Amino acid sequence: MTLRMRLFFLVMAGIVPVLATQVYNQTMLRQERRIEAQRSVQMEAKLVASELEQIAAGMHKFLLAIANSTQIRPEAAGCNAYLATLNAQFPGSLSIGVSDTRGDVYCYAKPFSPRSLNNADRSHFKRSLETGKFAVGDLMVGKETGKSALGFAYPLPRDQLDRAQGVVFASLSVDWLARHLARNPLSPGHTLTVVDRTGAILIRLPEHTQTGTHVPPQWQRIFEAAKPVVLMSRDPISQTEGFFGFMPNASSAEGIGVMVGIDAAEAMGPANRALTRALTVAVIGILAAFGIAWLIARFAIERPLQSLLDAARRWSSGDYTARSKLRRSPVEIARLATAFDAMATSLQLREADRASNEQALRRSRDAALQANRSKTQFLAAASHDLRQPLHALSMAVAVMQARHPADADTPHIARIGRSVHSLSNLLNTLLDVSQLDAGLIQPVLATVSLAALFDEVGEEFRGFAVQKEVRLQIMSTTLTAQSDGQLLGRMVKNLVSNAIKYTPAGGSVQVHAHDDGQHILVVVADTGIGIAAGKQEVVFTDFIQLDNPERDRNKGLGLGLAIVRRMSELLAHPVTLQSIPGTGSIFTVSLPYPTGATGSLAVARTDAHYTGRILLVEDNPLVAEVTTILLHQWGARVTGVASGEAAMILLQDPAMQFNAVISDHRLPNITGTDVVKAALARWPAIRAIVISGDAMAGMRLEVEALGAVLLQKPVQPEALARALQA
Repeated sequence: MTLRMRLFFLVMAGIVPVLATQVYNQTMLRQERRIEAQRSVQMEAKLVASELEQIAAGMHKFLLAIANSTQIRPEAAGCNAYLATLNAQFPGSLSIGVSDTRGDVYCYAKPFSPRSLNNADRSHFKRSLETGKFAVGDLMVGKETGKSALGFAYPLPRDQLDRAQGVVFASLSVDWLARHLARNPLSPGHTLTVVDRTGAILIRLPEHTQTGTHVPPQWQRIFEAAKPVVLMSRDPISQTEGFFGFMPNASSAEGIGVMVGIDAAEAMGPANRALTRALTVAVIGILAAFGIAWLIARFAIERPLQSLLDAARRWSSGDYTARSKLRRSPVEIARLATAFDAMATSLQLREADRASNEQALRRSRDAALQANRSKTQFLAAASHDLRQPLHALSMAVAVMQARHPADADTPHIARIGRSVHSLSNLLNTLLDVSQLDAGLIQPVLATVSLAALFDEVGEEFRGFAVQKEVRLQIMSTTLTAQSDGQLLGRMVKNLVSNAIKYTPAGGSVQVHAHDDGQHILVVVADTGIGIAAGKQEVVFTDFIQLDNPERDRNKGLGLGLAIVRRMSELLAHPVTLQSIPGTGSIFTVSLPYPTGATGSLAVARTDAHYTGRILLVEDNPLVAEVTTILLHQWGARVTGVASGEAAMILLQDPAMQFNAVISDHRLPNITGTDVVKAALARWPAIRAIVISGDAMAGMRLEVEALGAVLLQKPVQPEALARALQA
């Protein structure tokens, strides 16, 4: 941190408390203003509601007096004149009348034709007749005037048989009511909304509009509540945020709700202006403080140090002859300059040593990079070139075994087959380790059937177990897990092979799977020689075989568990080991639950018999020759070509028809994947097989997406037969 920054932080240390106090004060001011605005709208809503209650109470008394008058009886001759006299006291604001229980108006303050008016559909008429009490109606449109009005009704005295006689009603002009309420003007920024019990707007001030429009459902629920409410909301008419005080229908005149609102910008205006002033003053103060701190740092401190910095830059560029020239500076800086000059002299002596060491390190780094590149190039070549002759040798051995099923050469051919198989396993193991270390193998996760995997394990190792007189138990299962089927299969097979190898005759190896509630566990347990606690981590190290001090390669390379550990880390499948020397070992692989994608480890038939017509694409003459002979022995008709171009010509020939296509992947110009893709495009049901000796990262996903099978060299004849018969 620079000295200037330290001064700035020192200034900030003095300013922050002041800013915090201002922020607190402004927060309190805004809170008080918010409370004041809420109190204001609530108070004004109560005042308006009180005024409406007085109007309703006046109407109550007025209609009660009329209802008890003998001059409004149906038989009274002067009923209309009587009501007209009363109505004249409220010019333009009120219409009074009397109707019977059917709603027919028989007495009205204004001229009308007998039986031409009926109030049966008016809410105030029905409510008063049903309850026998004074009733306030809803917003209505006058049948004669066509103007908006609010109805009131009071029932006539019941007859001697306690039967209803009718109601006295009055229609109060909404325009008059709005003008009456407007006599007491609202505060600036306030709005007044009066609604009936249905939510229809009776009055909207100051706009004098929206009469008959219904308020939103959320507001209607508030008006129907029992208690007054104050909240912050958006006005559905003006679409502005504000504070609103609600007097529900039950808290105002019966059936009439009142809402008074104030625009939030208007309510919070004083607080916002105060906040703006405070922020302006704070910003000016901060800028002034920083300006003063900058001047002090620049002229009182940084300038004397500039010479020292210039000298230091020259030192950093390698010019150790530069000196600071600060002898007349303050004592502290002069001492610092002397120390820097001494350091320059020392650095000049060390520079030669540093340059020499750096050159040596650079040479070591270049050698390491070259070695790594050489390793990568070797892997790319070895993965194909080393597998190619082994692949041809494996096919040739299969041909010899078929031609000499039972003669004097049969034992020798069997020994050759075992040697080729052992060599293939050793080469695959070494290349697998190298590819895993180089990151050339990438998992393709899918839902893997453990039942299919266990079937494949049993098929591969049952003969080995019988040969060693070890009982191999593979428990049936229906579980599935999320994994890479081939890599998981290699892990489990290595564990089973290792267990059988280190279990004496008469012992047993068990493979099973179960769900522990958090993971799917695959367990390989044996009754073998066991592993001491101090050696249990060592067995996962490369080339470690605890019972093979003589390094007998017939017992393998000691890479099986090392590959298991590498694949475990690659797939994120933890492997645990429990073992007691002389009792046995238990290896457990923890797998995640499946997530949806589906994979398979199908077990195919291994009987080597196929009578279809096969297109064989192989550019290695030896591999092509022995593979063709082997396929002929199985009963197939084989058409062989040595390039992708020749294969494409045959695939486009309408006269040609193939049941299967087997193609090497690494072909000049056109890859085996391209050949398979063209074959599947013409015959979607064709058996398509790609054979590769390269690393399988990415290639397997591409081949399987086409619906084809990928086999890695050297290919065992049984695997090729299964792929053809799948």
